[in-house]
Amino acid sequence: MMGWVLTIVMLLVVVEWVDGNETSLGGRGFGDEFSWKSWKDGIAEAEAQKKPAMLLFHSASCGACHALGRVFTKSRKLLERSEDFVMINVLTDKNEVPTEDKMFQPDGFYIPRIFFLDPLTQKPMMDIVGNNKQFKHYFSSETEVLAVMKKAKEKSETLLASNAGDVSGETAEGEEQTDEEDEGEGSEEL
Repeated sequence: MMGWVLTIVMLLVVVEWVDGNETSLGGRGFGDEFSWKSWKDGIAEAEAQKKPAMLLFHSASCGACHALGRVFTKSRKLLERSEDFVMINVLTDKNEVPTEDKMFQPDGFYIPRIFFLDPLTQKPMMDIVGNNKQFKHYFSSETEVLAVMKKAKEKSETLLASNAGDVSGETAEGEEQTDEEDEGEGSEEL
């Protein structure tokens, strides 16, 4: 009897620790080796690090999601490429993202869906899509996912580089502008 009680207590402690520990999200069928984050933690990390995010929407009861999960689980290339992103894993059947947020449903509600988030705004880069005309954010193969990850990384690098130039106060010739020069140029209202 004492053994059963001890086992149950230990199980409850482990379950409570896992539920409260966001870093132990796990792969949820998409590879435990990936550094998956929850919606909240992933957005915060992407914002803090100015890093693009890959946002995966899926369901525990979806056959296409399970098939894509096997693609992720088996792919070393996807694991390597994932290092360039904050990887966000959202189960749609657990309401882990606000349902009123329609920006992630530009072509309807379907799963699995993958979006890439701008490293500066954490908004979806809507031009990073797949070849499926009806379901633009649906991917079913390693090749498809790797291709859009490459596009998202390149676009993110361009966005970050252009923002770095804007923030530094440098002119096109690489010279620093003074505050007086900034006030005089481009102050015309549209």
